[in-house]
Amino acid sequence: MGKEPTGANNPAAASDIPPELLAEEWANRCLGPLQILSWPDRLVALKEMHDQLRDDFRDFTVFCEVFPQFVRILVERLGNEPIHCLEQAHIYANSADPDHRTMAGAWLKRGQA
Repeated sequence: MGKEPTGANNPAAASDIPPELLAEEWANRCLGPLQILSWPDRLVALKEMHDQLRDDFRDFTVFCEVFPQFVRILVERLGNEPIHCLEQAHIYANSADPDHRTMAGAWLKRGQA
């Protein structure tokens, strides 16, 4: 019988992989499809990924460490653009990067939502 997959192939078995590396694996797999989407469509896709991965993880604590890192990496790779819509602000607000969260909060506070 073969070895059980780890990492992005099997999130439930990923607790032996450092959260940053697992987030990097996810970002590598998901960046291409997300790049061609608008921010509203990216938010829909990330919500679906979030819910599926949350259900797949055996250890919710590890999931809570990994998902914000995954979002941070995606935002950085998508160019750290200034926020210009509500959906983008929601994505930035879920990043592990405090600067992304600050940008989201400031955008929402200005009443641009």
